[in-house]
Amino acid sequence: SASMESSAGQSTAEGSEASTPDSTSADETTADETDQFGDMTAVPSDSYLRDKVTVTCSADGGTFDPTARITFGNVSINIFQNLVTVDSQGNMRLQLLKSIEKEDDLTYKCTLWDFIYDTDGNQLTANDVKWSIEQFIANGNAGGVASLDNIEVVDDYTFIWHCSEAFGLGDMEKNLSNPPIWCEKTYEAHNNDMTTSPVGAGPYKLQEGSYVTGSSFVLEANEDFWMKKITDQDWLDANYYAS
Repeated sequence: SASMESSAGQSTAEGSEASTPDSTSADETTADETDQFGDMTAVPSDSYLRDKVTVTCSADGGTFDPTARITFGNVSINIFQNLVTVDSQGNMRLQLLKSIEKEDDLTYKCTLWDFIYDTDGNQLTANDVKWSIEQFIANGNAGGVASLDNIEVVDDYTFIWHCSEAFGLGDMEKNLSNPPIWCEKTYEAHNNDMTTSPVGAGPYKLQEGSYVTGSSFVLEANEDFWMKKITDQDWLDANYYAS
């Protein structure tokens, strides 16, 4: 498990414990104000994201690599993002997806935002979605996308999710929210290994040199977090994001 404490306050993740800081500031976020650390990924607001979060480990996750089956899962969701997320009531919220359109029971047209960049400055495209899901499956996670037949790339920001069978109750939410999505170009630039150097498009990034195996690491805010550029208020409202 991991304990997370923000430099401007604290927030608790599922399965973790947060210690109380000795002093507080007017700008801090406390555990009473947010139920899960993961919820911080849902708000593209400059005033909500904390500048820095220190994570102490009672058990080491082993790797940040999104292709691995055992990782710092509830921490990595702040570095990598998904096509959608699912809230505590089971409602699906779009994240990397700008829209999703059902064409028939087996076919869903998905459109990405066209300004998603990771913290290395590489743009995330539909080809990266296809590649990320292929990596997810290849590393023993096929059950996480059990209803998927294949991903058909239409253009840079559009792809078709082809189902092998119609989604059952809750299957769509599960299938689309499970695989983390990241840039193939970035992964290759890191020698196909993000064990200690994860790079995603999320609101946080791993502070360089901060990871001490089995002890602690520091996440710092992604100042260029792409979601802060979303101006479509209808989309923000529909997906429960603050603006």
